[in-house]
Amino acid sequence: MVKVSLVHSKSTADKTKTQRKAAANTPKGCGGRSSKVATPAGVDLPICSGCGQVVSDDVRALQCDCCQSSEAWRCIDCLNLPVELYDMLGAKGDSVLKWLCDRCQLSMSMGGSRSSNSAPEGKIDQLLTLIQKLMDTFEHIDARLDEKTDATVTAQIDVRIKSVEERLIQMENRMTSKENRLEEKVDAINKKVEETASNQKSVPVVTLHEDISNAVRDQLMEDKEEEDEVEKRKTNVIVFGIAESESAESDDKIEEDTCQIAAMCHEIKCDEVKVAKVTRLGRKPEGPNNRPRPIKLVMETEEYQKKLLREAKNLKLRKEGGWDKVYVQPDLTPKQQEKRRVVWNELKMRQMEGETNLIIVDNKIVKRKGPPWKPVNIQSAVPDNVTQS
Repeated sequence: MVKVSLVHSKSTADKTKTQRKAAANTPKGCGGRSSKVATPAGVDLPICSGCGQVVSDDVRALQCDCCQSSEAWRCIDCLNLPVELYDMLGAKGDSVLKWLCDRCQLSMSMGGSRSSNSAPEGKIDQLLTLIQKLMDTFEHIDARLDEKTDATVTAQIDVRIKSVEERLIQMENRMTSKENRLEEKVDAINKKVEETASNQKSVPVVTLHEDISNAVRDQLMEDKEEEDEVEKRKTNVIVFGIAESESAESDDKIEEDTCQIAAMCHEIKCDEVKVAKVTRLGRKPEGPNNRPRPIKLVMETEEYQKKLLREAKNLKLRKEGGWDKVYVQPDLTPKQQEKRRVVWNELKMRQMEGETNLIIVDNKIVKRKGPPWKPVNIQSAVPDNVTQS
């Protein structure tokens, strides 16, 4: 592809005007290998380096403006240059049409590459300085992100460790409870075996083994049922002390109880806790002086149940509105209620004997660490006539 550049220079038609006039009567034609053609007047005319046509005065052609060589001519047909454009540019005294031969174009390209490679050292130093500043900025940002990430990850790890520790403690307590129950079962079975052996000395050994197997199987089934019941109630809580609605419509009663539960959660800052179901337990007592029935709440998750139980201790500080008379307990099975009643009775007896600062943790009475605590009024805290279902 032949390139034609437009720059501020004179037209090549003016540069070859004398030569073209000398060859005015020379016919057109194609030359051979030579780049010049002799004329009768003794003037050598150039030829087109593309097609070999003699460049006479009536031939539109361009000479290389760089080397000005007599062999560096090209006609407009070989340049694909329109006649109108050539005539228009050639008619102006300050023509901006410039053509370079292949050799000059290659030379200028190589010279441009060399000049581009010799950029001032000052610009290179500025570029290196800018790159170094960018690298320092990136390192600073990375350090800040690492600090934030480490803090977030550390907090998440602490929460998980705390959760794992709580679960391990629960598992340990369950294992201890199961070991105690198993020991009690073994003692009961041994006692039963001894009684059976003493009362029926003639009972065959096979029958005795069957009785033991049946007793163990029944006890295991009973334990399994108890575990299933505990699992079913692990998201439930029982609320005592909330007044009942006087409405005759059941929907109105449920709506009023739900509103009171929402108000209670707001008092202890548990607005995010979600309750799936609200149910009054037992039949409504007759008479104005009877205590209101407890309310069973089914929470959406076990975490909500634990949070509500944990924050419900603050109700005793909310005397305005009567919330200090409302208390919340976990939904216990009958066996758990019986064990809890025994522990509460023991706590009451020890407080009457003068012991102070006692609390119940996992159905065990322990000494509270910290400042002395006001003794709990057991009689008002757990009504004897209230039974969970």
